[in-house]
Amino acid sequence: MLVIAGILVTLAATAGLTVGLLNSQVNLSNSGVFTTPNIGVYTTTQCTQNLTSIAWGQVRAGQSYTKTGYIKNNGNLDMTLALSTSNWNPSALSSVLGVSWNYGGQKLTPGQVLAVTWTLNIPSGVTGYSGFSFDMMVTGTEA
Repeated sequence: MLVIAGILVTLAATAGLTVGLLNSQVNLSNSGVFTTPNIGVYTTTQCTQNLTSIAWGQVRAGQSYTKTGYIKNNGNLDMTLALSTSNWNPSALSSVLGVSWNYGGQKLTPGQVLAVTWTLNIPSGVTGYSGFSFDMMVTGTEA
């Protein structure tokens, strides 16, 4: 019995040592690139001058006016675009004037430049306003 107990103690000690000797470690280095949705709006196809405002000039009721800009995907993701407006002054014009663009929903790949035309529609019968202002936002979303 004592011999068997000694053998068991030896086996247990050897098993622990064997497990310790069989362990190994591998270091895995990691790297990555953060995805960045990033668009810019520019005045020319070379995308060297930011387009920060649009001056529609003198407008008349019953007319449409267009302005062109260039949107570049400066990020590293495919993007789709959306247009919205806010901060209308006077606020009543937000439901009267129409702003649209010719963007058709296509993906904008990284580095791609897309010419877009914005159209401001002034319905007939709009009177009583001396001027207006609003903010237009172009939003890029991962496609």
